[in-house]
Amino acid sequence: MKLNKFIVFLNSEFSCNLLNEIGGKAINILRLSQYNLNVPSGFVITNSLLNYVLEYNKILKKIKEMVAKINFDNIVNIFNMLKHEIISMRIPENIINIVKKALKDAKLDKINVSIRSSGISEDLRKYSFAGLYDSFINIPVEEIMTYIKLCWASQFNPQVLAYRLMKNLPLFEGMGVIVQETICGDVSGVMFTQNLDRKDELLIEANFGLGISVVKGEVTPDQYVVSRKKLKVLRKVLGQKDLKYVCADIGVKRVETSVNERNNFCLDDEMLIKLAKIGLKIEQIFGAPQDIEWTIKDNTIYILQSRFITT
Repeated sequence: MKLNKFIVFLNSEFSCNLLNEIGGKAINILRLSQYNLNVPSGFVITNSLLNYVLEYNKILKKIKEMVAKINFDNIVNIFNMLKHEIISMRIPENIINIVKKALKDAKLDKINVSIRSSGISEDLRKYSFAGLYDSFINIPVEEIMTYIKLCWASQFNPQVLAYRLMKNLPLFEGMGVIVQETICGDVSGVMFTQNLDRKDELLIEANFGLGISVVKGEVTPDQYVVSRKKLKVLRKVLGQKDLKYVCADIGVKRVETSVNERNNFCLDDEMLIKLAKIGLKIEQIFGAPQDIEWTIKDNTIYILQSRFITT
């Protein structure tokens, strides 16, 4: 599949020049796909498409003027105004057709998809933005444009603007939007390829269901420590996994875990070693320790994203 101005498929050839078009999260996913890592299939809607829609609705200048007035005192008020402008935009028919074609080409046109924000400065070495933008899981393709607009609006979330003000970053850089197959994982979590306490260790945290409960800190997950050199499980700590997220017919739902799930570990040693090997391979690709989100469905590991570990 070829690149074009508005759509970049996740099996496209990697190029650092794409960063300002698809954002940091997406460019990391694109890079992983070049190394045959198991990344859910999909594509990225570029920042150029966002700018095209803003110009079409004749509000790009207005957005820039509103952003120029932002300070710590008025963040919430201006965010509300910006969000209203963006979700009220009309999407031109030619853009709708481009997105529909991308869904068909990626074989996503008949399944629910995940729609995820990818800020331009997100997941880079110095700046994380972890959890500050909005993403949506298990969305019917018929509603995709509504959720793309919500992702676009999330670049102005109050917490995003506050972070940008503190870091002296531009307040309006733009955004890519990742559209992927939804993987309704049986077990999910995060992996730090270098434990902050011990650099010769790798740390894995996990819960049943989707990774939302772990990423948001809503549970105390199971913790596993693996030796980086010997690839041996060193320690396990059973978490208080009293809830999990699972796919609903549309979106996700939060449910209680079973007694059996609460009293048992999510992962066995064999799967932990498989995860650790993948994590170390990803660290080698990026040349620095990584914070990796993953999920397991039917004993198959999927890599959802990877970012540099920032403190």
